[in-house]
Amino acid sequence: MNPRENAFLILENAQNDKLFVNLALKKYLKGDDKRQKAFATEIVYGVMRYRMRIDYAIDLFCQLKNTKVRNILRVGVYQLLYMSKVPASAACDETVNLCKKYAGNFTGMVNAVMRKVSRENIIFPDTFEMKYSFPTAVVEPLKRSVGEGNIEKILDALNTNKGLSARVNKIKSTEEEFEKILDSQNTEYEKNEDCYNIKRAGDSLNDAFESGIFTWQGAASVKAAKLLAPQKGERVLDLCAAPGGKSCLMAQLMENEGEIISCDLHMHRTELIKNTASRLGVSIITTMQNDASVYNEKLGVFDKVLADVPCSGLGIIAKKPDIKWSEHDFDALSRLQFQILKNAVKYVKNGGYIVYSTCTLNKTENENVIKRLLNENKEVVRDSDFITVYPDKFNDGFFMCRLRKVENE
Repeated sequence: MNPRENAFLILENAQNDKLFVNLALKKYLKGDDKRQKAFATEIVYGVMRYRMRIDYAIDLFCQLKNTKVRNILRVGVYQLLYMSKVPASAACDETVNLCKKYAGNFTGMVNAVMRKVSRENIIFPDTFEMKYSFPTAVVEPLKRSVGEGNIEKILDALNTNKGLSARVNKIKSTEEEFEKILDSQNTEYEKNEDCYNIKRAGDSLNDAFESGIFTWQGAASVKAAKLLAPQKGERVLDLCAAPGGKSCLMAQLMENEGEIISCDLHMHRTELIKNTASRLGVSIITTMQNDASVYNEKLGVFDKVLADVPCSGLGIIAKKPDIKWSEHDFDALSRLQFQILKNAVKYVKNGGYIVYSTCTLNKTENENVIKRLLNENKEVVRDSDFITVYPDKFNDGFFMCRLRKVENE
């Protein structure tokens, strides 16, 4: 299928079914030619990253309420504004053809808008929001959290495609063996702490992935599991574990000896954990469907607990740009996060440790949740700094903090 048509269908599918575009991409790009996949993927992610600027350009030349036609135009206008190797004539003609197939009554209007965008020197408003294509509802909490002087750097990093990040599974392999595989396939990569940043992952890496030699995981995510520092023989609880990357890394740190209970609210997501553990040769994980916001005394007591809580995801916009355009109730999220963290304290033994982590940069969901717990629960003390990993060319944004439970005097 034409990659432009695929891009349009993916955007439509993600919008109508309220899916992240990465899931819609998997649905529509099965079996496509590698170059066509790459072309369609760039358009889809590009439209999601720069939707505000693209829509501004469209709105200069038409008043459009039809969402299907708007998505057709977004596919075309993205090519005009951001894909310099695509001739403007090809972008215009292909967009018109796409409109003929899916919204024939609007063909004349689409042709006129594409031609005007291709010829005009569009002057965009000089704001952070428009420059980086972020809604104010995201920019403002980020600005309060990272500071006015850092906001442009953060927004730019959140628009940057970082490639893929891989962690070697040391239960089955070594970094030296993994590097040999990468080198043998002329894979472009850089080492980033415990992970490898891979710019282009060919299909030939699939065998190494399926055999459990490595898994896809970012360095910031690795830091959270390592901050908990689980030891061989310990009993560990991962309260919000799916898809299982941190649980499996903790099993590696424990030399696959001990017990990890990995929970998720939804049964189908516990299957993801099982599949990941099986592929990586992890034998100490038991999965359980469980609501982390409700205390479950049947779980018992643990040496250590990881609470990698549901969050707004503002730190991972680079790989999930849809998050920009989602509605965020930060206060409701912080209440849920606090409840999960409060339960985590109940699960850990005296002298045991809890790591609270998120993939957001919003202080309402990060430092403020920890501070509230410390104010209300004297059984807990902070055992680490507030650790924020800011997004850059390698990393997603992450927050983490380690707590210790002490005996109540």
